[in-house]
Amino acid sequence: MADKVIAIRERIGSRAGILEGWGGMYLLELMPHRICGVMPGVPLIELPAMAYGLRKSGRNAETVQLNGTVSPFISFTLQNLEVFWHAEKRLPAMRGLLESPPVRNSTCTLSDRNAEYANLLCEQVLDVIEKAGNSY
Repeated sequence: MADKVIAIRERIGSRAGILEGWGGMYLLELMPHRICGVMPGVPLIELPAMAYGLRKSGRNAETVQLNGTVSPFISFTLQNLEVFWHAEKRLPAMRGLLESPPVRNSTCTLSDRNAEYANLLCEQVLDVIEKAGNSY
């Protein structure tokens, strides 16, 4: 991804900002090449923001550690857009921000196995959010 960002930056200079659009998956790689932010799903917004701030302040080891804790969630949800919609709604419901995880009419339904794994990842992300709020 860095090669793409470098090519864009060479072409446009600083006339426009470049956002990392994979939910923070390439944040660590792309920050040295002057991306201006990331586009995470709404329920994850605090963690990429924290990681961005840590990396920007030179706290690279902490950035890698924080980013690594949410990488399984990001990888799972980016399998396809339908999985993303399910997980993106599930996480705020588990955080108490939504009464239930509403999902628009979907072309797929999560299998029991995938729903169980999504819940496991959401629980881990909730734990990371709680711990990160106390330590960064």
